[in-house]
Amino acid sequence: MFFLLILSVLAKKSLKPGEFLVPDDYIGFEGATFYDQETKYITPGLSTGVRKIMIKVLKKSGFKFKTKGVYFQTHGPRYETKTEIKLIKNFGDVVGMTMANEATLAKEAGLEYG
Repeated sequence: MFFLLILSVLAKKSLKPGEFLVPDDYIGFEGATFYDQETKYITPGLSTGVRKIMIKVLKKSGFKFKTKGVYFQTHGPRYETKTEIKLIKNFGDVVGMTMANEATLAKEAGLEYG
């Protein structure tokens, strides 16, 4: 199994600083792939098994967390424009630069990712 803690910026006020999010989906328009020379279709997504383990660990730890939310990947390193931030707030709960690509590549490689 593949575990990764992503430090992301909060995109929605419903998440408070210090609160964890175990996202159940993501948005990543860059489309990273290992298959540049051939076409291989996968359904992007996060591992249900890894998410369950993360939720179990967070429950035992006593940390505040949410189990539903969307990670929105942007192209960095740079800050987003005011208009990009307005768009992200409508669709994402947290924003970062790498997780969507990592999750998609892990899925292509047959790895569990959460």
